[in-house]
Amino acid sequence: MSKTRRSVEFKNSSRVIDMDEAREKRQAKRRSQQEALEKKQARKRREPETRGKRAIRRKRNRNRLMAALLILLVIVFLAGWGFKVVSLVKEKHQVEAQQQALQQQKEELEQELANAGDKVTLEDIAREKLRLIKPGEILYMFPSDFGGSGNGADDNGEN
Repeated sequence: MSKTRRSVEFKNSSRVIDMDEAREKRQAKRRSQQEALEKKQARKRREPETRGKRAIRRKRNRNRLMAALLILLVIVFLAGWGFKVVSLVKEKHQVEAQQQALQQQKEELEQELANAGDKVTLEDIAREKLRLIKPGEILYMFPSDFGGSGNGADDNGEN
């Protein structure tokens, strides 16, 4: 209310205002407002609001979800790592088997190389691979010998 309006109301009103009574009304009003505020604050302190409970529940659920996702991520990582380890072990076994086969082949070739200087071995190689014959021998060849097998010179027909 503005000052002019208040003064007009007082002029038009024939009522007598008791200052002590008005003061007591104002103080009573302030006390009731203060008590209401104190009650409200006391209630808040005693009982948490349901909205607070919901927020706590939501936060707990969110934390559980994050923990589950983290555990799932760790499981996926470990599964991938385990698969990689298993495949590497399998590959290691294959390489070891291949190495063993190559070692055996190397030993056979070394044995052949050691026997390569032998006259009997050289003669056998010349007869089988190059189809050479000694003077006075007759070489008989069959159609299966022309197939490219290279091993058909077994029947040399020595005289």
